[in-house]
Amino acid sequence: MMLDALIKENGIKISTDKVEFIKDLIQGESRMSLHHDPPEKPFLFEIVANKANGIDVDKWDYLARDSKMVGETCPLVATRLLEAARVVDGRIAYNWKDSHSINELFYARYSLHKKIYNHKVARAIEHMIVEALIAAEPVYHMADKIDDPSEYLLLTDSILEEIERSKDPRLEESRRIIRDLRRRKIPHRVEEKCVHADYRSLWKERLTPAAVAAMAREIAGHTNPNFKEILPRTKLSDGETTSADTVITDVASPTTDVATPDPIPGTPASMDPDTPDDSNEEEDFSNVPVTEKDVIVDFCLLHYGMKEKDPLGLVPCYGKNDPYHCSFIRPSESGSLKPRNFQELVVRCYARHRSQGKIIQAAFRKVMEKLPVIEDESNVASIVADRSSTPLAIQSPGSSFTVVDAPITPKPTKVEKVNSEVTAPNTFMTVTRSGGSPRKKSNKRKEEDREFPAEPDSPLRKRSKR
Repeated sequence: MMLDALIKENGIKISTDKVEFIKDLIQGESRMSLHHDPPEKPFLFEIVANKANGIDVDKWDYLARDSKMVGETCPLVATRLLEAARVVDGRIAYNWKDSHSINELFYARYSLHKKIYNHKVARAIEHMIVEALIAAEPVYHMADKIDDPSEYLLLTDSILEEIERSKDPRLEESRRIIRDLRRRKIPHRVEEKCVHADYRSLWKERLTPAAVAAMAREIAGHTNPNFKEILPRTKLSDGETTSADTVITDVASPTTDVATPDPIPGTPASMDPDTPDDSNEEEDFSNVPVTEKDVIVDFCLLHYGMKEKDPLGLVPCYGKNDPYHCSFIRPSESGSLKPRNFQELVVRCYARHRSQGKIIQAAFRKVMEKLPVIEDESNVASIVADRSSTPLAIQSPGSSFTVVDAPITPKPTKVEKVNSEVTAPNTFMTVTRSGGSPRKKSNKRKEEDREFPAEPDSPLRKRSKR
């Protein structure tokens, strides 16, 4: 849509086939240009948006730029990868020796999403902006402007300032949310769980703000007078437990210690939402029943770029001896220090009012106890290491050691000594020493050396050196 509007507005003369080809380059797959004769080269669709393994110029651009802007060190060396890249068998392939650098690229993406893009404060601000725009939708009709390129170009960040300047009474709620955002009155994270990604579909319909709010009212006794029997003892922090009476009593304090990690890197202390501000004290909502609007439950999915798949195993690589043929990196060739899962789910619970933090935290934990769980998570994710069950012995020429690549097992067994051979079955490596164990110097020999030190050139000195 936007490309067609730009071509029409600027009067660019270009054929339909080329327009279709450009659109497919942006989308990263050949769909509209399938009928072209001759067919387009497949590696061209891996440059802008690579859907095969995620390595494209867009990722190189934002990783380097955003890492510099937030003060993070970016391990990516794009120049080296670009110089080593070549087209092999219709695919963009990289040198096998650069596999570690490629793996760092995927980890750098995950790290930025974990620490910056999906930081707990950033996610809270995103929720506030979405709520402000939804409240302003009846006035601005932003959803209708998406299909109009000329109107869509005007939907920038300035829409928030336009709402603030407006005197329209219909925008009062939206202005209030933006005003709270400017004053750093943002929701406070009270709980966070990092679980397997498959829990998203399992918990999405059950772990909701309505369920947490209902449990909070039940605990507080607003709907059930026997709330002491529901939550006799609730764990609020590491090593600390409290009764239901303490939950209701302590929640009145605006300085309740809820779970709050470090602020966004580079955020001044005055802008940190966890920093007390005497000039902007929050109203006490401890005696107000918790409603659905007071709770935010956020599901954040993080991965290495290809969801549950290992992206490194999807990158074609060529070797030094055969640069005209490529193959994919096998798990046993990329190292054993790798995660078993490449996707995780971060579940956060926010309280809009800090004075309600403890009661919402207790309610969230109580709801979590009732959710279904996966009995064996090891069967959910695919095992990265795929090694053969047959050991492969490698004898180095001129060496007295035999190295055996044994299959991986969950736990190593006890080391046993049999026939002058030291074996460690069920471990990564088994070392066999030929000729038995080395001799130990007797205590008598040590005493003789101390009492009668040998001359520098004597045979005894040479023997002791050996």
